Amino acid sequence: MTFIDSDTHVDECDETWSYIPASQRDLAPRTIEFAEEEIPSFLPAGYHRFWCIDGRLAPRRHRSDERTGTTLETRELKDVSARIRDMDALGVAVQVVYPTLFLHEPSLRPDVTAMLHRSYNRWIAERCADSGGRLRWVAMVPYIDAQTALEEIAFASENGAVGIFKLGIEANGRGAGDPFFFGAYRAAAERDLALCLHQGTAWAPVNKFLSPFTQGNSGETPVYEAFAQLLRARREGRLPVGLRVGFIEAGSAWVPHLLGANGAGGPDAQALAELDFYVTCDVAEDIASVLRSVGEDHHLIVGTDYTHGDRYSVMNAHAAVLGRADLEGDTASRIVSDNAHALYRL
Repeated sequence: MTFIDSDTHVDECDETWSYIPASQRDLAPRTIEFAEEEIPSFLPAGYHRFWCIDGRLAPRRHRSDERTGTTLETRELKDVSARIRDMDALGVAVQVVYPTLFLHEPSLRPDVTAMLHRSYNRWIAERCADSGGRLRWVAMVPYIDAQTALEEIAFASENGAVGIFKLGIEANGRGAGDPFFFGAYRAAAERDLALCLHQGTAWAPVNKFLSPFTQGNSGETPVYEAFAQLLRARREGRLPVGLRVGFIEAGSAWVPHLLGANGAGGPDAQALAELDFYVTCDVAEDIASVLRSVGEDHHLIVGTDYTHGDRYSVMNAHAAVLGRADLEGDTASRIVSDNAHALYRL
């Protein structure tokens, strides 16, 4: 069978910002890179190249081909055909592509945010259009600028996107359940686009990658909080009918707890189906136990995290799920393919 890769990435490059108009060129991201002998001692390994955006540095990492199983050309979509060959080798029919830079909110300025998101969306739409439907993308939405947000959702719908990107906390510290975002959620539902909550972090005055203090990865925590907030909003009838929501790259072992802790009264066999919530599982988790707790297997999905090289990056994730002895064949098939079809309307 062929797989649907529910969580892959692209590394932004200089061409990503080619759609920024001349009038805003002074605000366009610029690359700052330290020579090896000049790298400050407080920077962690692998962090010596950055995007400079709105006076703040955001990581623009050099990646290892060996560690990621990818190349610069496939990571930056400079060679779409090479990326498709990688997909063929993995048995993947479709990759859903998420950004990298925007996993960390780069600015609070509405004009800068809208500029970055508009250029990214046009660039990724153009690159994915060359894939013959094999690469589908998730759109950036400048929620902090309501009118431009609606314009970008319309553009996404008309140019091959399958969802809209969302951080658990963004736009001046607002949580995903804040009514501030509900207009965008309604627009996504009307256009049959999924709302995709990906792990990541909100804007902060000091970038954690530049801090001399060791900090843990807190990118998953906003996803948990978003799940809890949107769960309550759904049960109170405040989320748009028909809005599908994906919770991406934060594991799934926490789902039974949050279902029970937010008014479900214990494990609810129909909870995820009624909520229209989908969750990516980690191949290292006890997936069978999660499924027993939530009572159904139609709402777990899986991704490889293609291009990244962190703990969630498992290039053979689909084959690993399909080969698990603790999952029945139909269940495994749904996780590696059918459920993602439903979330992303492929």
